[in-house]
Amino acid sequence: MEETRLTELQHGIFAVCVVAVACAGCALPTPQENLRDTLQGCIGRQVDPGYTFLERQPLSKTLLPNGNLQLTYRYMRRCTFVVEILESRTIVAALSEGPSEDCILPP
Repeated sequence: MEETRLTELQHGIFAVCVVAVACAGCALPTPQENLRDTLQGCIGRQVDPGYTFLERQPLSKTLLPNGNLQLTYRYMRRCTFVVEILESRTIVAALSEGPSEDCILPP
């Protein structure tokens, strides 16, 4: 009887572990969400010379009517990301454009 109770306890612990692992997997962002969150995390940051995210040559630079600079970069095959920068070199907007299968950043 003691052995049966121990086996039931082991099965219960195993079931709890499986549910915990399954829930942890659900908590990870999708690659699309991870790219969006990463770009959103750039907002408010200064674009300094060592900021590797924007060190590449942009595809285009556009002076916006509000005086801000919009930079467009190629990210992956058909994906680009666009950042809007104040004159003070602060990022005020960042987003990706393109098909969801290309606009990804694996977690």
